[in-house]
Amino acid sequence: PVPTMTRFLFAELFGHYPRIRSDAARASWQSKRVETAPSQVRAFFDEFLSVEDRAAFLRQLLADEREEEWLDFKGSIDRNPKPGDKPLADGKVKSIFSQAVCGFANTAGGVLVWGIDCTKNAQGIDCASGFARTSEPAKLKARLRELCLPAGDPPVPGSRSRPSKTRRRRGEGFVVCFVPESRLRPHRAELSDRRFFIRANDSFVDAPVSLLRNLFMPQVRPVLAVEFMMGAAKSCLFGLFVEMTNRGTRTADDIFLWAKCARATTRRASLVLIPCF
Repeated sequence: PVPTMTRFLFAELFGHYPRIRSDAARASWQSKRVETAPSQVRAFFDEFLSVEDRAAFLRQLLADEREEEWLDFKGSIDRNPKPGDKPLADGKVKSIFSQAVCGFANTAGGVLVWGIDCTKNAQGIDCASGFARTSEPAKLKARLRELCLPAGDPPVPGSRSRPSKTRRRRGEGFVVCFVPESRLRPHRAELSDRRFFIRANDSFVDAPVSLLRNLFMPQVRPVLAVEFMMGAAKSCLFGLFVEMTNRGTRTADDIFLWAKCARATTRRASLVLIPCF
């Protein structure tokens, strides 16, 4: 429901109270809000989901694609034992996943790609170097889904995993994990020695004490959302009603909106500074 004071101000401007007649109209109104730009993490994962050939999309990462603060590669093959290679042991999968999920969630989110090997280039930077595909992507995805709850304390909300099979080798493929930035941080990696990790450059490192102290303190900050509705007003042909809501845990001071309006008759633009109380 629209707050009482908001309804009163709307009625003073437009001559009637705001009415949202249907769920579709309500969703359309609520969707017209000012939000932060999408993160690079989310953009990468959304692009991966949207392409038709996901395996080909991942193969493009071998063109000297570097590990970033938000991107990490993990091979699905253990190349140490002799003779021959074999899939990663379940204990190693649990440790890697727990470390990555908590490290990304404690920082700014990230994407973990299973099935791509990573080595250091001439500059000492970790880069994608070759394939180490998982033999059963769907099975690995199911296992990672089981590990979401015990991987971190508290559990990391919102993480997702998507498998992708290759056409050249039957059954083999990749698994891409999306981990958003968490509001419940810090998260402790319960399956990786119960340590607190963060993502720094291209590695997961132990969180310093000063950072942990800051993360454990209550996080108070204003989170502003702007919603608007357009219509005919009493004193003019057109009016714009703006509602600003603070969804955070801290009071926001000295707030204003800077609106740019274009006049239909003169085609001139004017800037309007609207104080918010």
